[in-house]
Amino acid sequence: MKLRSLLTALSLATAAVAVPQAAHATEADTEAPVIVDLGHNLTKPVRARQRFTPVISDDTAVSKVELVINGTVVDTDSTPDDGWVLSWNTFAWSGRVDVLMLAYDAAGNTGRLTDTVVVDNLPPAATATVAAHNGWVHGLVPITVSGAEGDVHEIYIQPGPAIVYPTTPGPWVLKVDTADRVHASPLSVVVHVLDRAGNRTNLPVNATVDNAPPTLALPKGPASGALIRGWLTYEATTFDSNEVTSELLVNGKRVAAQWMPAKTTATKRLSWNSAGVTGPVKLTVRATDWFGQRREITRTITADNSAPSVWISKGPGDKAKVSGKVTIGVGASDKYGVHRVELLVNGKLVAKDYTSGYSFTLNTAKQSKTMKIQVRAYDKAGNVKYSPTRTWYRR
Repeated sequence: MKLRSLLTALSLATAAVAVPQAAHATEADTEAPVIVDLGHNLTKPVRARQRFTPVISDDTAVSKVELVINGTVVDTDSTPDDGWVLSWNTFAWSGRVDVLMLAYDAAGNTGRLTDTVVVDNLPPAATATVAAHNGWVHGLVPITVSGAEGDVHEIYIQPGPAIVYPTTPGPWVLKVDTADRVHASPLSVVVHVLDRAGNRTNLPVNATVDNAPPTLALPKGPASGALIRGWLTYEATTFDSNEVTSELLVNGKRVAAQWMPAKTTATKRLSWNSAGVTGPVKLTVRATDWFGQRREITRTITADNSAPSVWISKGPGDKAKVSGKVTIGVGASDKYGVHRVELLVNGKLVAKDYTSGYSFTLNTAKQSKTMKIQVRAYDKAGNVKYSPTRTWYRR
């Protein structure tokens, strides 16, 4: 009986050593999940609805993920079959907010990752103005955009290739080329201004393209080849959608100018005194609109402000006594031609001769007893020259 009791005690002791009690216990999970990445770039402002795809690691399965904004849970995901996906509609927030991502495992451990971001759902406050004159534009047209520094991230124009990423304080200038556009066609573009969050302000810009120089006509004035003296005048008739300056240039130098209003057919006089000038002269009448577009008419004339030479080549001398019919021969010359020669007796015109080899026959019997005889010559420009006076006495 004592032997059986001893064997039983030994058997129980051996069993206790072979199977320790600790082998039947489950170790407790005390490690929280680790959120490696929020799955969203929060380095720039955000707007509208945002999507988060967090990257999470844990030694046991994560059961739930929450997105918390300024202490409010905005979304929860408990089905990570295709990865964790959470969304946030930002329209209820503005300015800088706190972002918190929470990850829960089956044991109730919680992992967290925080960040901050700026919420901006307002379009940038901006204005756009075009450098137009009376609603018209020409050439490379500047469009000036003004807005808050730091609020404007990108500016571009449609249609058109102009685009700017501001790096300095505004205003900012973008240019649209209208060189190939049809005259009087509309310039209709939209300036898009974006902030860093992607909010957009659309600014329409409208004007009309002026790609035509003024019209120009010269209803009055010397034609090419004309011979002139003294003052000459052109009447210049112009029209343009914008203001026009008409000019008269002599050998390239402006000598007269007139201003003409927009959208008006106007005629202005342009005059020049050629006194002291003899020889060929290049005259240019130019019409220039407000944008610098011009139209020109050029004529070459000859200025003659030198008097011809004239003398009595045949006839009684000074203080001669005369009777009956007397022949008077006259010599005359001019660089550009003599037009006519005239005979004057006592200051009165008595005869004209238009043919070279000029001569006159004077019947002295019909004149006063004392006669002052003089001849004068006109050149083709109208210059006149008098000969010295001879005094004759009728017998």
